[in-house]
Amino acid sequence: MNNSGMGLIRKNNTRNRILHIIRTWKKVSKVDIKRISKYSMVTVLDTIEALLEKELIFYAEKVNSKKSGRRPTHISINPEGGYFLGLSFNAAELSMVLLDYCGEALDFTCLAFDQKKLSAQYVLEIIYSKLDDILKRHSAIRSKIIGIGIGAPGYTDEERGICMFYPHIKNWQSIPLQNLLAERIPDIPIYMENNTNSMLLAYRWLIPGSTRGTLVLISIRSGIKMSCVIDSMLYKGKNYTSGEIGHIKVSGGSRYCPCGKKGCLESEISEKAIIIKILEGIRANRFTELWKGAGFDKNNVNMDLFIRSVKNGDADSFALLDEVCSYLGDSITQLVNILNPSRVVLNTSLCKLGDLFFDRIKRIVWEQGVYLALDGLSLEPVAFGEKSAAIGAAAIVMERELNFVDATI
Repeated sequence: MNNSGMGLIRKNNTRNRILHIIRTWKKVSKVDIKRISKYSMVTVLDTIEALLEKELIFYAEKVNSKKSGRRPTHISINPEGGYFLGLSFNAAELSMVLLDYCGEALDFTCLAFDQKKLSAQYVLEIIYSKLDDILKRHSAIRSKIIGIGIGAPGYTDEERGICMFYPHIKNWQSIPLQNLLAERIPDIPIYMENNTNSMLLAYRWLIPGSTRGTLVLISIRSGIKMSCVIDSMLYKGKNYTSGEIGHIKVSGGSRYCPCGKKGCLESEISEKAIIIKILEGIRANRFTELWKGAGFDKNNVNMDLFIRSVKNGDADSFALLDEVCSYLGDSITQLVNILNPSRVVLNTSLCKLGDLFFDRIKRIVWEQGVYLALDGLSLEPVAFGEKSAAIGAAAIVMERELNFVDATI
């Protein structure tokens, strides 16, 4: 690499480090930035001047100070400095969000897929349509959209932007999604990442300090995927297939999994598996109250109905919840014993049950886990609720555009 190329890398790294300091500390002075970054004051002043020129930051009110002389001026991120667009999807739904430069959601959309039409072509058409819609709604700021992040399900090759395989959508195999979108939207950079991994990127960029140590996120939707951050670094494996917790074998598991094998965790506790078990139970004259609530129509049997029946105290629904929590608690115990994380975060509709769900999981993990691994462990729902996947997709853009080496280079 020539000197000019290395100089550009240094300049971008300096800019992104200083932006991160301003974003993290909310309101800091030039002196604060110099102290935290260990850059020279000349470098700090030059970088701040460039950021002001691009309207990425602004001067806030002056701080009260008992010291004599000029009072330091606060610097803050300009929320209108740029925007991050995120779109995430799985076999059940698509969600989309527009974040301002401070990470606040300005626009959020969630659309359930028509399961009768579910196929690669159908999903692509929905993606195209929804991106067109949101870009039209925000045409006035289109030129300031820094990038579009796509959170894709299943196995993804993020370097080439290819969705390799996802068994829950018909014909979803070798889809060059990034290129397909770049052809339609050539003026905005497109980035792609696995949708579960991207949710941890949201923690990294929007909740400062949350990814120190080891953080594990388990997403339970149509399938099950685990992502892990170790000291702020997302672990992906040699070919992006790490975290396939859904395909570990479980004791007593006998059902066939979409992967073609038998006894996988996914075939027992994914949201798709829960619905299958409910429909099987209905055919055996169980779940009578839930079935009545569905209007005796199997197309109305969904996770929200199951959650409502648990809250209403339905015995069959409680029994199924106990079974799901038993499998999940055993699996989380193994992860805790192996990885010794500080936090385990769950992304699933079952989080809506609150303590009814988490108390069951915690009881199993705390009974079976190695006691030292349990010390200080937190088990909690994903931080951004129903917006988690979409915000994670937007964070892909932050990761690619705002990343930096936390050192002077």
